[in-house]
Amino acid sequence: MNLKLAILKIFQWTGAIRVLHFFRRKKITIFTIHGVMDTQAEEASWEPLRPQLSPEYLERALELLSRYYDFVTMDEVTAMLEGRLPLKPNCCAFTFDDGYRNNAIHALPKLQKYGAPAVFYIATGHTDEQRPFWVDRLDYALQFADINGKTIRHEDTEITIDNSSRHALSKSFAQLRSILKHADMPDIEMRNYFDQLTESLETQSGRNLNQIIKNDPWSSILTWDEVASISHTDGIIVGSHTVNHVRLAQADADTIRKQLIRSKEAIERVTGESCRHFCYPNGSWNQQAVDILKETGYISAVTSDEGINNPGADPFKLKRISISGKKDPLFLLASTCGLSR
Repeated sequence: MNLKLAILKIFQWTGAIRVLHFFRRKKITIFTIHGVMDTQAEEASWEPLRPQLSPEYLERALELLSRYYDFVTMDEVTAMLEGRLPLKPNCCAFTFDDGYRNNAIHALPKLQKYGAPAVFYIATGHTDEQRPFWVDRLDYALQFADINGKTIRHEDTEITIDNSSRHALSKSFAQLRSILKHADMPDIEMRNYFDQLTESLETQSGRNLNQIIKNDPWSSILTWDEVASISHTDGIIVGSHTVNHVRLAQADADTIRKQLIRSKEAIERVTGESCRHFCYPNGSWNQQAVDILKETGYISAVTSDEGINNPGADPFKLKRISISGKKDPLFLLASTCGLSR
């Protein structure tokens, strides 16, 4: 046990963490997760460099958080922020980005066990076409191509890929992903750049994630039948993540409007319920996107900005805390009451 964890356990045992939570009882915490994968239960031909949460870790986190929080839906979060519902002290909500199938398989049973509502945000174009997200496709391509020591250039930025170990490749991938995700260029140009880069790596290795995605437990996307099924599960809401996972701050108004309306209509057609909650892909948003969200019938939108929401916070600019699974869940709990992770 490291020193920081030992100190946190003392804080927990003495009740200090509960006291700190009391002083933050009027804030609303929203947690975010991407994939949840059980490597013991499912066989896979590869493992992403971008880690996913294990079901065991998720259960430990839910069990711990259930002792300190009242789990609420995103409908309740929005109503509380707008004053339509009295604020529940020490409440939190759970959100899952991208619509990975493994969330329905491995996360949903854990959520139901602890009575935790959640929003599953899906990018409807990926659901329609059953195609992988560019981040997973590039992840897969990098692991099988002979690219060690080679340089990838984008405008004035150069990244030298280090494939000498999995850890080194993970760092190179994270650097590449971060630089290009936040590149100041139209979203369509960024996606075209990634397509060209990934296709060149796939051509070299002869391997393509599209070839295995249907049965790949890491990257496979929920089908519409599965979306319909989870939408009728108590406490589960299906929200929009656009059609094509578009960075809204890097898109024009017409593109934003089409992405919001088409994804909303597709979800409503399948679930039979109003789609009112949204998640900004890559955490990319601006005031234009907020205005169009309001115009098109959404009532909330979550960002990737780290933090906890104060009473009266703008429901279209909601902050979240990522559950990464890298440290003991006690660190996650500590971060929500103002202690450093």
